[in-house]
Amino acid sequence: MNAIQKYTIITKRCDSLVRLFKELNGNPKSLSKGKFKHLDILSVVLVLKVATMDNYFTSKFMDILIPYLKKKVHPEIYLKLLKNLA
Repeated sequence: MNAIQKYTIITKRCDSLVRLFKELNGNPKSLSKGKFKHLDILSVVLVLKVATMDNYFTSKFMDILIPYLKKKVHPEIYLKLLKNLA
């Protein structure tokens, strides 16, 4: 599964959780005002969205960085760099 597929699946899960939150709170028209139950559901949605965006951007960055390093950097320097990162 690639990065965009993971992002799409988790985004759909988040959308489902927001719908569940709304249903549990009587389908409010706005989420800006009012006392709501089950606010932890929205906290979970926020954490999932941030984590999936982080995963997506990290994966895309690595998809670009690794081929670039393999082309542009001499293998000895590349291995030394990897050892220093570990």
